[in-house]
Amino acid sequence: MNDELGKLILNELKSLNNRFDKLEDKVENVTEEVANLNQKFTNLNQKFTNLNQEVTNLKQELAVIKRSVILIENDHGKKIGALFDGYQLLSEKIDRMMPLVEKIPQMQDDISIIKSVVTRHAGIFNAMRAAM
Repeated sequence: MNDELGKLILNELKSLNNRFDKLEDKVENVTEEVANLNQKFTNLNQKFTNLNQEVTNLKQELAVIKRSVILIENDHGKKIGALFDGYQLLSEKIDRMMPLVEKIPQMQDDISIIKSVVTRHAGIFNAMRAAM
């Protein structure tokens, strides 16, 4: 009976030893997976840090662009205002000149009549002078 008990205990110890070896293998696998996860987390953390830096840089660039746009809007706003004022002045001058411009055809007719009268009178005057 002692011999059978010894064999039984020995078999149980071998079984426990096998189970322990399998458990060790599983613990090694889990340890490797945790190491891989830690590396992936480190990589993600680095990528997140880089992304934060890029966002910060973009915000700085956007602030510079906003300032430039404000300066351009102010400068162009003044120039557009000056152009509009000049346009209004020209429009007012044209409005004042239009009645005079509308009289030009009549004035041309009057000038033609005056020229023909002066030419006729000059001819008469020259004829009278030659007769004297």
